[in-house]
Amino acid sequence: CKSSLWRKEQQRAAKGSLDPMGKKNCAKDVMTFCSGVKAQGKGLVQECLRSNMEKLSEACRLIVKIGMELASEDLRFKPSMQEACAVSQKRFCSDVKQGNGRIITCLLNHMHDSEMDLACKTELAKEQRWRAKSLDFNPTLKIVCKRDVESLMEKNMCGSSEVIGWRIQCLTRHSREITAPECKEAVKGVLQRQSADMRAKPGMEAACASDVKSLCPDVTPGGAQLHDCLRENAARIMNEVCKSMVRETENID
Repeated sequence: CKSSLWRKEQQRAAKGSLDPMGKKNCAKDVMTFCSGVKAQGKGLVQECLRSNMEKLSEACRLIVKIGMELASEDLRFKPSMQEACAVSQKRFCSDVKQGNGRIITCLLNHMHDSEMDLACKTELAKEQRWRAKSLDFNPTLKIVCKRDVESLMEKNMCGSSEVIGWRIQCLTRHSREITAPECKEAVKGVLQRQSADMRAKPGMEAACASDVKSLCPDVTPGGAQLHDCLRENAARIMNEVCKSMVRETENID
């Protein structure tokens, strides 16, 4: 039964029309935002809906969010990434167990390795942006840090829940307050990815967009290259939020 249900969910991930509730709640949104990719398969409609999430109807947005949480747990629910990263998965993560987002996390940890396939790297850049938006899209982090997040929230250390990725920011900014060893290790991994790529830090890509365009137009994201460029030009950064984040990542490094 469990195997049958898993196959059904995998089929729905590849073709949203197989999900009755999703088809009903997102029909108008698909026609409005994603009609151009509707016939192409490979999960492109779902990817399109995710990229337009803030514009979706409330009913469709809920369905898409649930699907994203499910997909974040297993690479097999991400058809385009599974195809693009098949070789890289064997190369870097062959001994990693399925589930709880472990394989995706493994691939993200190797994202900037010289042997990483370009197509896979492109898919991982999208994944990294989504993981930065919410703790809900980071299954292992959400599980192992549950008590520490609750503790930090009880102490009013997490700030506004309206801020993108607020629970992730709470954990990384108060990493010394974390008590659970597994949570400490998971947060360490997040900080390492943020140090390598600003897209992994909640809100930083958006906050620094104009400054990156003016100060680092020829710099390729990843490998800490944008971080280095922004640090070298810190005095010329116009966006104060960006400047604050640049200082924050430099202090952590």
